[in-house]
Amino acid sequence: MNDLVSIITPNLNGEHFVERAYQSISSQTHTNWEWIVIDDFSLDQGERVAKLQSQDPRVKLIKLSINQGASVARNTGLDNAIGNYIAFLDMDDYWLPEKLEDCLTFMKRESVNFVYTNYRKYLTTTQQLSVPIQTPKKVTYTDLLKTCSICTSTVVISKGLIGNTRMAVSLRRGQDYFFWLQILARMDGAWRCTEKPMTLYSIGHLSLSSNKLRKALGQWKIYREYLKLGLLPSLYYFMNYAYHGYLKYKKF
Repeated sequence: MNDLVSIITPNLNGEHFVERAYQSISSQTHTNWEWIVIDDFSLDQGERVAKLQSQDPRVKLIKLSINQGASVARNTGLDNAIGNYIAFLDMDDYWLPEKLEDCLTFMKRESVNFVYTNYRKYLTTTQQLSVPIQTPKKVTYTDLLKTCSICTSTVVISKGLIGNTRMAVSLRRGQDYFFWLQILARMDGAWRCTEKPMTLYSIGHLSLSSNKLRKALGQWKIYREYLKLGLLPSLYYFMNYAYHGYLKYKKF
C-alpha cells in the first residue's frame, strides 16, 4: 500500500479517449495504482469507464450530479484518493510505460515529495508531435511565478505534501498552476525526475490561437487577485511569463 499511486482524471465527454488513457495506465511497469475517473456530468455518461471498472477493480468511477469544472473534479479525486502518491492524467494525454516507476524511484532515492517529467506536445487533429519539451531540473516558487514549467499530467506528488490544499474552484483557468504555487510556497522546490519525455500532452487548435488572450488574462488575475502581488512585481512576472510562453509554444 505504501507505493500505491492514486491517478486522478477528470472526464467531460471524453469517451473516445478512455481506452487509450486506460492502456497508458495499465501498461505502466509500476502496477500498484488506482485510477479515479471523475465524470463531470458528461453527456456520454462515462459508459466505457464503467465497463472498465467492472473488469479492473483498480478503476474507480465517480459521477458528479452537475457539471462543476475541472477543479471540483480533481478535488473530488483528491478527497477519495487512498494512495500515498498522487498523479494526474488528463483523459486525452498519454504516459510512456516507465513513467510512474521512474518518478517513484527518483522520489525515494532523492527523498523528495514533488516531481515532474519532460513531455512532448501533440496536435489531436494531425497527431503531429513536438520536439521534447525540456523542463528545468528544479522549479522553485519564484521560478514558477515566471513561467509554468510543470505540465499537470507529468506530476507525481506525495499525498502528505498536498495535505488539505485543493484547487481553487473559482478559477476557470490555471487552477493547476495556482495549486502548484500554493504547494511550492511552503517547500524548497519540485524536481524533474528524468530527462526522458514521459508524457504526451494533447493540444488542439483552439489552444494555439483564441485561448492565448484568455490564458494571459487568467495569468494576470492569479498574480493580482489570488497571490495579491503588487503592480510592479506582477508586471515583472507577467513579462517573464509572456516571454517564456512565446519560446515554449512557437513550435506549434
